[in-house]
Amino acid sequence: MGRALDLSADGWEIHGPGSGGPRSPPNTSRQNGKSRDGGDFFLLRHQMMARLSPFFPAMLVVVWALLVAAGGLWASWRQSSFNTEIRNKNDEIAQLQRENANAISGGDSFARVDLHIIGADGLAVNAHAMPDELLLVPIIIHEGRYPLYDVTVSFLELTQGKAAFLEVARGKAPFDSGGALRAYPVGNLAPGLAWTSNIRLPHHGKDIEFNIFFAARNGVWTQLLRWRWIGDGWTRATKVLRGTQELHRQVAPNFPRQQDGSIDWGEPGAQDAAMPR
Repeated sequence: MGRALDLSADGWEIHGPGSGGPRSPPNTSRQNGKSRDGGDFFLLRHQMMARLSPFFPAMLVVVWALLVAAGGLWASWRQSSFNTEIRNKNDEIAQLQRENANAISGGDSFARVDLHIIGADGLAVNAHAMPDELLLVPIIIHEGRYPLYDVTVSFLELTQGKAAFLEVARGKAPFDSGGALRAYPVGNLAPGLAWTSNIRLPHHGKDIEFNIFFAARNGVWTQLLRWRWIGDGWTRATKVLRGTQELHRQVAPNFPRQQDGSIDWGEPGAQDAAMPR
């Protein structure tokens, strides 16, 4: 028998003896589908690129502008950081220079005097039987962070000085400028130390009033020292002035005060303001 050939729109089949049954064309639908999907993807990408291509120059300009702005910000930050670092280094150098200058000149350091009391015979005194004839031994105390150089100190005893001035004014005694205000060399003073001087100041009476004048490489200053004998001991008040600036003050609670609560230092320019009531 012959063979029958059946053609259709989707493929073909062979029927007949010896054909081993109907034959169908290979199934190419999966491969065609893959081919169509790949073609669609490339087509869409091509269309998208075609639509965006007019904007490429503008997009490049925007990207370049963003990069330039970021670079400018980074450079500005680095410059600001560098300026801050330089400023800090300059401040450190200036501070070191000030420290060196203060270490050489003495800076804002100063000295003050405290007193050690002995009898006129050089022996210790008894507070319960305090004699009127005394020897005052100044103790020079350093205050501050920096050394003091070329220090000299002068003592003006107010009570006896006033009496001596009256004697001079009445013509009963010659004026002795060296005895009234004598300068004693102290030398250099290290921070945190005190120096017991070899100065001996004769004194009569138990109340003690001194104006003490210091001079050093870093300037001059004045100490007002006031002691009052109350009961069987001294009560003390002192303050240190550099010009009008008060550097130090120490007043005992039982030191006599005026009616307004202030201390009478006996010096018009050194009087305290009235204390609030």
